Amino acid sequence: MELNKKSMNQKAFTLIEIMVVVVVIGFMATIISTRFFKRKDNIKIGTVLGQFNNMLTIARQEAVFNEKNYRLLFKSEKELPDSVTIQVMEIDSENKNKLIPEKVYSEYLNTQYILPENFKIESVYLNKDDLLADKKREAFCYISKDGLVQNILIHIVKINEDQKVKYSFKVEPFVGEFKLIEGFLKPEK
Repeated sequence: MELNKKSMNQKAFTLIEIMVVVVVIGFMATIISTRFFKRKDNIKIGTVLGQFNNMLTIARQEAVFNEKNYRLLFKSEKELPDSVTIQVMEIDSENKNKLIPEKVYSEYLNTQYILPENFKIESVYLNKDDLLADKKREAFCYISKDGLVQNILIHIVKINEDQKVKYSFKVEPFVGEFKLIEGFLKPEK
């Protein structure tokens, strides 16, 4: 009979053992979930720069191929994430001397980039003019049908929990590519 009691005790877990296992699993879940949810904040500025350059490359290729002027639309809104959208400049059907922007749609190419929530476009400069200064908070970078890109400067802020990190994206007009500069570069005259 004593042998039977010992074998029964060895087959079951005590309440304390079960509680220890639950605490350890909870602790591990906390560590894993905090790392998983912080990945959004760990998006690097190089990723954003790469997406801006992809948008510019697509717009340049489309401009040269279709022999039309294109533009990148930069939108910066307080409540919504900032975005970059490719638009084509089409001739207005009512006024042949007027060009109107239309969003580019593609089955194969992404023609809009929405910035991660912790990145904001502060300003877009053409010469010394901040194109985002108006109430619409929209700015444009035009691409000619020859593939030449307007010389603009973009100030971007990465917002971390306790700090703001400033970056500048400057267009190399003939290369057609944004270059990354740490800090806010002063606009040219």
